[in-house]
Amino acid sequence: MRVHIPSVFIFLLAFSGGLFFQLPEANGLTGPSVSYGSNPVVSVGDYINNSHPFSISAPSASGLLITDIHLSGSGDMILYATLSNGIQVGRWQVQSGAPIYTSMRSGILIPAGETLTFSSNTNYYTASATISGHYVH
Repeated sequence: MRVHIPSVFIFLLAFSGGLFFQLPEANGLTGPSVSYGSNPVVSVGDYINNSHPFSISAPSASGLLITDIHLSGSGDMILYATLSNGIQVGRWQVQSGAPIYTSMRSGILIPAGETLTFSSNTNYYTASATISGHYVH
C-alpha cells in the first residue's frame, strides 16, 4: 500500500486545526490580575452587632477587592466598614425588613495584610452580612 505524504500532511493539518478552533473560550475576571488559579473568589458571612464585629482580612501577598455586600437587620441600626489603618470606607443604615444589596463595579480594596471590620452602633439589634469579592495583586 502506498501512502501519499502530501495527503497525510493535509489531513493532519486540517484535523489539528479543527481541534484548535473547537476549544472552548476561557473567561477571566476583568480588572487587576489574579493569581489563585481558577478560583480567586472569596465569600464570607457572619452576624454583626456592637459586641460582635465581623472582620475579613487580605493575605499578606495580595489584596482583596470586595465587590458585593448583602446586609439585613433585625431592627434599625448603622453599620460601619473600617480598615485596620482606621479609615472608614463604608456606612450603611439598615432597617428591619429592608435588606441592602450593594454590588460595586470598582469595589472596596482591602490592601495586602490589612483587615476590613464591620461594626454596629447597637447591641440591641443584629445584622447578618454576606461579603464577596476576589483576590487581586
